[in-house]
This record gives sequence, C-alpha cells and structure tokens, in this order.
Amino acid sequence: MNGGEEHSFEQPRASWRRHVVLAVVICAGLGLSLVGFAVVRGTEQRQTQMVFDHEADGLTSVTELDLETCSQELAALGRFYDGSKLVDREEFLAFVGPVLARHAGIYAFEWLPRVAAAERSAHEQTAREDGIDGYRINQRQAQGALAPAASRQEYFPVAYAEPLENNRTVLGFDCGS
Repeated sequence: MNGGEEHSFEQPRASWRRHVVLAVVICAGLGLSLVGFAVVRGTEQRQTQMVFDHEADGLTSVTELDLETCSQELAALGRFYDGSKLVDREEFLAFVGPVLARHAGIYAFEWLPRVAAAERSAHEQTAREDGIDGYRINQRQAQGALAPAASRQEYFPVAYAEPLENNRTVLGFDCGS
C-alpha cells in the first residue's frame, strides 16, 4: 500500500507541474504574440506614413505648380488690361478662352470694374446693349435673394465672366456689397 500512497501524492504534483508548464507556455505565447503584433503594427504604420508622405508631397507639388500657373495667367490678364484702352466682352473672351481651355483647374475668369455712382446707369445700359439682358448691379439681401444694389459711392460688379453660360447668374453682382 505504501506504493499506492506515494503514487497518489505524485499525481497531484505532476498535475500541478503540468498546469504550471501549461500556464508558462500560454503566457510566453501570449507575450510573444503581443510583441509580434507591436512590431508588425509599427512597421505597417511607418510604411503607411511613408506612402502618405510621398503622395502628399506629390500632390503639394502639383498644387503649387497649378497655383503658380494660375497666378501667371492672371498676371497676363492684368497686363492685357493695362495695355488696352478698352477691353470689350469679345476681347475678354478671346483672351481668356484659350487659357480656360488649357487649364482645367481654372473654372472662370471675371472682370470687376470700379463703377462710380454717377456711372452706374451708363454701365448697366452698356451691359444690356452687349447682350446681357436684364443686367443690373445687384447685391444679396439678408434672405439670400438678389436685389438692386443700394446707393453708394462706388460699385465693383462682375461685368464679364467666362465661361459665360456657367457664370451668367453672377453678372452684375457687386462684390463690394
């Protein structure tokens, strides 16, 4: 019987040792998994950041180039006006039409003259004679609707806009209102 009693004490010890070994193996596996996860996650985050930075740098360069191009085209339009005595609607279209065709990033060109209060009626009449039916210098009311601009010393209406069909509704809008 002594042999049997010894065996009964050995069995709980062996069972206890197996549980300890199993717990150590599980903890080691879990620890290694967490370390592996952290390493892989860090590597993926660095790679993702590198790709993002590369793409952002490319887009920044393209945007800067587009802005520089737009600025040059706008400066050329300014020189065109400075070198002309009078730029009518057809000349404006002839100058900006090819620019708009070359640069998809430029949606419109507009010309806003300074119109003194004494010149308002003549300015509106000239625009109507140029084919802009119902042209008047206007402003937005509190509700958002357009109404004739209030009396003031000067106005800055959108006189020309190209492409005209996409921008007809802005004609006459006083940007100084």
